[in-house]
Amino acid sequence: FDLLIRSIALVETNKCHLTILGEGPEEDNLKALAKELKLSSKIEFAGFVPNPYPYMAQADVFVLSSRFEGFPNVVLEAMACGTPVVAFDCPGGINEIIEEGVNGLRVEPGNITAFANAVERSSTTRWDGDLIKKSVEKKFGVKKIIAEYERVFAGQEI
Repeated sequence: FDLLIRSIALVETNKCHLTILGEGPEEDNLKALAKELKLSSKIEFAGFVPNPYPYMAQADVFVLSSRFEGFPNVVLEAMACGTPVVAFDCPGGINEIIEEGVNGLRVEPGNITAFANAVERSSTTRWDGDLIKKSVEKKFGVKKIIAEYERVFAGQEI
């Protein structure tokens, strides 16, 4: 989240508001960083939220600033809500999920300027929420995944 906060400091639009859900050992450091960068009015630390989906569904964009990710289910969840995703193209499954310009944007890992630009670009793009939902359903929906498991169990290649 430190990369995300530093990126938000570079976003030029005053419309930008970041809500960070969850709690953790770095929370105080992240709040201090937001204060240091004079972003207290742009960033809300909402803490633990038992149901994050309403936040995802109302967001203009979901941002994932991870340095490393295995297979980020949270990206699929945001897209299932029809929300585009901006993420660092970090090692892991991001490049398998995000279809550039269809359901989100990928950015060079660690490049906070490019990330800020992608957030700005995403906020002015007219995304098709239904297309975003369909893109994730097509590749990762229950029917698709079950069919792939059945092929594996039958000894067929995927």
